[in-house]
Amino acid sequence: FRALGDAVGNADAFEALRGTFLDLAAFDVWAADWQSRMAEEGSSIADDQAIMRAANPAFIPRNHRIEEMIVAAVERGDYAPFEKLLRVLARPYDDQPENAQYANPPRDNEIVHQTFCGT
Repeated sequence: FRALGDAVGNADAFEALRGTFLDLAAFDVWAADWQSRMAEEGSSIADDQAIMRAANPAFIPRNHRIEEMIVAAVERGDYAPFEKLLRVLARPYDDQPENAQYANPPRDNEIVHQTFCGT
């Protein structure tokens, strides 16, 4: 949703966002409805973007980042990944270009297939 807010009024960004979905037809139907609703509301692009940015964090505690942090702490006694993730997540709505990798979904080899309540 953060990327959706950034794509409001920007055709190139919207097309890039569209490309992240597996079912393009379903996205197209949803996006057309969403864009119609946005047009009906009559707010400015800047207002729409501000609302979306205020409601949608850029950084969330993704499972693969949590797993990476736990493994470093438990197996190596290395708390640096924990401290780094904590700093990033302390400002989830702020743009942090230097930490952009923390917003990325997991690559295939980073997917966590099992989690536990304690995490």
